[in-house]
Amino acid sequence: MSGHFGVQRTLCKIRTRFWWPNMRKSIEHYISSCQQCMKFNILRSKTPGHLKSFDPPTDVFQVLHMDFWGPVRTSAQGNRYVLVLTDNLSKYVIAKAMSNNTAKAAAEFIMNEFIMVHGAPERIITDNGVHFNNTLMKNITTMTRIAHAFSV
Repeated sequence: MSGHFGVQRTLCKIRTRFWWPNMRKSIEHYISSCQQCMKFNILRSKTPGHLKSFDPPTDVFQVLHMDFWGPVRTSAQGNRYVLVLTDNLSKYVIAKAMSNNTAKAAAEFIMNEFIMVHGAPERIITDNGVHFNNTLMKNITTMTRIAHAFSV
């Protein structure tokens, strides 16, 4: 009846023939002390990340999500990427086709296409890509007092 099953399967197999007080605890202890199980039964799922909750926006262009989409087939103008900026409240989308997905391209877009037209948002949420998580973007968000949050 032994073997290298998990707690639940071992408990079900043993219950068909035996019973004793604190049976589940002793089976859990037995399985957790097995050297082979500890060596070969590795955790195959990611540990959950730390979730951060933000207050919902009360005005348009207060909280923005920004990400690159692509690469796609090169257009006639030489563009392979699309930089997408989405307003959290209204779901309004501003998209711009670009030839590359560099930090400089992202910085120029946010400054020239958004901040100069609509003003600085309170928060920008991006992924951890190198085009968003860099010194140039940090300088822009510090200078314009934008809180920059990274999604996982």
